[in-house]
Amino acid sequence: MDTIQILVIDDDPSARDLLASTLRTIGYPRVHTVADQAAAELMLKKARIDVVFVDIELSGENGFEVMQALKQEAPKIEIVMVSAHSTVDNVKQAIKLGAKGFVVKPYSLGKVKDVMAQFAG
Repeated sequence: MDTIQILVIDDDPSARDLLASTLRTIGYPRVHTVADQAAAELMLKKARIDVVFVDIELSGENGFEVMQALKQEAPKIEIVMVSAHSTVDNVKQAIKLGAKGFVVKPYSLGKVKDVMAQFAG
């Protein structure tokens, strides 16, 4: 588990830090955080990222578009979409575009643990 590297992309610092802290608490110490696509692309060049959590609503950016750009950059990364709005359309769109999970804000330890279970091992 501790070899999995995770990237959290969220423009809200408190939401970003809460998710990173939750991931560390459940046994994933290698968590990187950024606020936007440009920083995410730089991080992909620096570290071998396995799983990316992307907020759907980023300042001036669409999380779905960010997800697609990152998948082009690093096709093997797994994406989990994050949103405070768990509409059926958002979930369907995320899955259609290749997301392996969807986590609704506010985060809970159980939700994050459940979505990460598919990547462990």
